[in-house]
Amino acid sequence: MLRRDPSFPAWAEAAIVDRANEILRPQQAFANLETKAGAWRIENGTLVQTDVAASHARTFIKGPRWTDCVIKAKVRVDTVGAPAASPGARLIVRGDERTDAFYTVGLWAGSREVRIEKSRGLEFEPMMNDQSGTVASAPFPVELGKTYEMTVVADHATIYCYIDGKFVVLAQEQDYTTQLFGRVGFFTNAATGTFADVSVKGLKDATASPITPHSDKPVNLRIYSPAVIKDDRFRMWDSLLGRYVESVDGITWTWPAGTESVVDEGNTGDWPTGNQCGDPDVLKLNGQYWITFWSTCKRRNNAFDGMGIKRSSDGIHWTPEPANPVFYMGPYGDWDEMVVGDHAMIRDGDRFKMWHVGITRWQRGYRNEFGYAESLDGIHWRKCRMNPVLTQGAPGTWDGGWIYAAGIVKIDDEQSETHVYAGKPGASYHLFYTGQPTSNELIAGVKRIGYAFSLDGIHWVKWNDPNTAEPFHDSDPVVGWAEFGERGCSGVGAATAMLLGDEVRIYYTMYEERVEVGQRPEGPVDTSFATVKVDALRKIVADAKAKGSLRCASRAEIDAMLDEPLPQSMWDDLQGHVLAAIQAKQSGDKDGAKSAMAEVTATRAKFTKALERYYAGAFASLKKVVDTLEEGHAVTEKVAWSLPADRVGTNPQQIELTGLNVAAGNRPIMIEIAVKCDRFEVARVAWATTDGYKPGQEMEFIAGYPGVEVPTHRVTIDTNGQPINALRFEFPGGATVDLKQVRIREINIAP
Repeated sequence: MLRRDPSFPAWAEAAIVDRANEILRPQQAFANLETKAGAWRIENGTLVQTDVAASHARTFIKGPRWTDCVIKAKVRVDTVGAPAASPGARLIVRGDERTDAFYTVGLWAGSREVRIEKSRGLEFEPMMNDQSGTVASAPFPVELGKTYEMTVVADHATIYCYIDGKFVVLAQEQDYTTQLFGRVGFFTNAATGTFADVSVKGLKDATASPITPHSDKPVNLRIYSPAVIKDDRFRMWDSLLGRYVESVDGITWTWPAGTESVVDEGNTGDWPTGNQCGDPDVLKLNGQYWITFWSTCKRRNNAFDGMGIKRSSDGIHWTPEPANPVFYMGPYGDWDEMVVGDHAMIRDGDRFKMWHVGITRWQRGYRNEFGYAESLDGIHWRKCRMNPVLTQGAPGTWDGGWIYAAGIVKIDDEQSETHVYAGKPGASYHLFYTGQPTSNELIAGVKRIGYAFSLDGIHWVKWNDPNTAEPFHDSDPVVGWAEFGERGCSGVGAATAMLLGDEVRIYYTMYEERVEVGQRPEGPVDTSFATVKVDALRKIVADAKAKGSLRCASRAEIDAMLDEPLPQSMWDDLQGHVLAAIQAKQSGDKDGAKSAMAEVTATRAKFTKALERYYAGAFASLKKVVDTLEEGHAVTEKVAWSLPADRVGTNPQQIELTGLNVAAGNRPIMIEIAVKCDRFEVARVAWATTDGYKPGQEMEFIAGYPGVEVPTHRVTIDTNGQPINALRFEFPGGATVDLKQVRIREINIAP
């Protein structure tokens, strides 16, 4: 990997360049060029490179040097030379004449793609667009002689490329050391090309944020993701360690309980205490502090599996709620199936309201988004069927990768204690969240704080400055990295918010510069805060109302959107209800059939949009059975095969059952697995037909969820008339598997 030359200017020089960013207009772009290679000339205000044999023709705009900027240009590839040289035309970003280091972004006519690369001395290296090593390139139908309007955004360690107003690809430099700032230029590779209407505009102060940072200097703390309230003094708890600090003015903080965790004290590693105070939020109700937090559980492999509550009279000595965890992730296939956390909670009238992050599993796209839930007592929650209610931005935007770590306030209501409101109608909710362009947290300047507002807590509008350019589009951040931070810092985020009189104060974390490549920025460099006047937020809401962009559901409509949370065992439960309905109908038990069908209907009614999509995909065969039952047609079942007694008991993580020869016919098959597994994770069942195991002949289920000693898992499949000759089960690595029973049931549907 290319490394920063030690002779590069100091980080402080980058800050000077940043402050000196200026606007370069099209009529100025070609007034002062410095050519390194190629035959460049200006024709009628257009820059043309005419040497098709030049392998690396390039020229630079002399004078201005940029670090974070938006570059616009009309680019055309006219003719190409040797195909082996990947001919094309590109823009140069942050070019440095002393080290010949720069980035190129542009059109590759040979391979018909858009690609972003970095170079030192014409030694090119592809850039990546995520931490998984995906090359920053995208297919694009480059046509010779066609002009494309390119926009390239150099935004700290992220470089975006848009063509004809549409996002194409972005690149991220994890160590951010090839070239931090420099000139803009033009580049062709074994091609002739044309560049016109070139402009450059610095990104610094690109948005007119309504929020004002306290100062360039932070408070005297290094705390990650703080939870802050104000009663007789400011009180703060941090996320990673659950430590406690307090302050008279919110600027100078002391440690009255020492520097050890107060929230984690007494944790056992399992619920109800949990193992770690993760991303807490605190409110004060009736003189008592409530802290909600996500935590880990030994039974779930120390994964962040749910959220719990602790209460305290002094903010230092905490008692866990015996019912913990009070809030779980959703079932397999739902939008919050992997993690719930990074939340904000308030007391609003007669109920608690929570906005929480949900995360999907890797195999369906790793996404962070916000959902909504309500509770009358803080223990029994109902989730919104519309979840997620606040989503990431579109690909290629500043928050198009993750949104998380929120703080929320309500204005135009009566506040009695911190985050406790009277529940007056006509008030508005204001949420401050962390956003970043990809899921890669290891790059410089990736994190910013965004802002969204709502009249009902469900329909949200992200704040947007209409005068800003890419990479913001439909929303803008309101807090970015501070002036005092080093150029390698990874941004600001993990915010909390509180209402203080006529203003809202937002505390947030400022992340440190990484010393080593790939080092995760766990430790904050400092903690700071920003403020915004309530009147400014009130005006933003009023303007949105005037434009008709704010929706508001009634209390009755919100109640209709809320469901009891679906358990992790939902798919197994649903198929159990289906089987019970079939068996009751088959035996003539009308009351039993009616009861079982009511359970089926109730479960289906709770499905979120995400579950409905999954239900119609992986569980399409089950849907066929359910639809038939609900239509009142005859459905019967019988056991076609059962596990031999000698296979019952402890087994390895991979179990294969051969020699079955179960005739399926053109009917659904239900595979039933009763198994005790001590690891909470995805398990899989595959089936072999006449031609053996095939791709796609596999279903997933969640094994090892707590609360059930020996759960029965079911998957409903269609073999297209082929007999089942073998079954293969794959359980989580390292699990102890106690297999109790396996059955194959034939489901007969009347024509």
